[in-house]
Amino acid sequence: MCIRDRYKALTLIIGTLNSTNLFSSENYANLSQEIIQFSAKLLKKQDQCRAIMQCTHMYCKEKITEPEKIEECLKKSQNLCGAVSYTHLRAHETREDLVCRLLLEKKK
Repeated sequence: MCIRDRYKALTLIIGTLNSTNLFSSENYANLSQEIIQFSAKLLKKQDQCRAIMQCTHMYCKEKITEPEKIEECLKKSQNLCGAVSYTHLRAHETREDLVCRLLLEKKK
């Protein structure tokens, strides 16, 4: 299974789980937690960020609303997005940017 297929499969699983009412609340919680853990294991940080963000939908159902879990997913996603942005910026860093960054870090 290629990288993009894993992300697509996760989005389908999240959507399917969100639209079904077949599971008990305990089984639903276990499945949700497994999906979040699998989302965090995707290879690309960008895909991890997006998959975990989509996991928030699992906690916004009619009978199941868990603001703590939603907040936890959003914080994880935010942390991953920050890592993606910093890595992306470093990839495009010029020599002048490198010198400025090192000087600023040295002052701290």
